[in-house]
Amino acid sequence: MSREGAAATTTLGVVVAAAGRGLRLGAGRPKQYLEIAGRPLLEWTILALCASPRVGSVVVACEEEGVPFWGQRLSRLGSAPLAVTPGGDCRALSVRNGLGLLLERGNPELVAVHDGARPGFSPALMDALAARLLQADRPAGVVPGLVPADTIKETDGSGSVLRTLERSRLCAVQTPQLFRREALRRSYAQAEDVLRVATDDAALLEGLGERVVTIPGEVENFKVTTSADLEAMEQILLVRRWAVRGEA
Repeated sequence: MSREGAAATTTLGVVVAAAGRGLRLGAGRPKQYLEIAGRPLLEWTILALCASPRVGSVVVACEEEGVPFWGQRLSRLGSAPLAVTPGGDCRALSVRNGLGLLLERGNPELVAVHDGARPGFSPALMDALAARLLQADRPAGVVPGLVPADTIKETDGSGSVLRTLERSRLCAVQTPQLFRREALRRSYAQAEDVLRVATDDAALLEGLGERVVTIPGEVENFKVTTSADLEAMEQILLVRRWAVRGEA
């Protein structure tokens, strides 16, 4: 079977991290509830995931008080089986909770972890992630990313420049990040203090010596963090909605 064929038949589950409070947005409530282009932000993210034919199951880890709301709201979206579970008090603990439920409900060969505040990715990105993960060199994980447009300088604690980093070797990493199931399971079996300091899922695998590779990300796949991000994402989603309806 070709790599493309193998990627098409390999089972894939997704954990969505959506338990954050969104304090930087300053909206007074978690950003996943904010309505843009006629739907809550998190709902757009789930719709984007369900648009990928590769996705076989989804678990959303949200704040505990939101479980009934999201369980009812999201169950009507898409064809992939979907469950909601309480998250933890940091992103990694939320993902750990979601991963536990995902693996209780099935045994996907590949597991993606995605930010609930990134609804702008395309199904083609999930295709590319799966195709790369299943290549013959068998990396443990693959992450999408973009080369920074700005020059990046490393500074010390006082703000003095230590050096200018080689931009071509840098990667601003996005989600979804895709992993082999057992590699991700091992990474989240580490001690809680290790999980708490990880800034993304791939970092946990890197700490165990696992090999993670990158592929090109997508410009529209940014994380909604500020009010300007929210406005920009709304325009993207409005264009996509009109295109689906044949209005653009």
